[in-house]
Amino acid sequence: MATPTQAVTGKAQDFLGDLYDVALAVRVEWGADAAKNQGAAHFVHVWTPFVKPVMSTIQRRSIKRRMRRDPSAGVGVLALTTDNRPILLAAKPTRRKTPIRVVHAFPAYASIVPDVYSMEHDVAPSIRVGDWDLVMDRLDFKALLSAVAAGDIKSPELESNLERFKAVGVTRYG
Repeated sequence: MATPTQAVTGKAQDFLGDLYDVALAVRVEWGADAAKNQGAAHFVHVWTPFVKPVMSTIQRRSIKRRMRRDPSAGVGVLALTTDNRPILLAAKPTRRKTPIRVVHAFPAYASIVPDVYSMEHDVAPSIRVGDWDLVMDRLDFKALLSAVAAGDIKSPELESNLERFKAVGVTRYG
């Protein structure tokens, strides 16, 4: 069985087809309240597997409501290609792993800058790519850190802080 990150990477590769070779794809949210929503829902997700279906329904409704209020908010996938080109893909709130359109294709070697304050205080893995502030899924963030450590993804900003960020993927409640 594939991990969620592998499933997202496969779906992003299928969507982009032969145009790009996707090395890693991660689930992201953008908009004003994205970091707040990630931090609040994390406790319930790790607390018990019985609450997960209820929490995912609440999160989907919350995302839909936020997207109606703030048209710049959204959910999707950040695909990182083998030629170090990030591509932001939009997805439906109900099917967050399946891309439906390209939102923005960044230039090759666009920097992925971590938001250290958000990671250390909100425990929400946040990055900035170009002008976009993105909040990542914790499991996908751990996969990104592993890919940076292995040299599959080139990001000097993340690589210089690998030790600091290892605790971000670990729950405080476990």
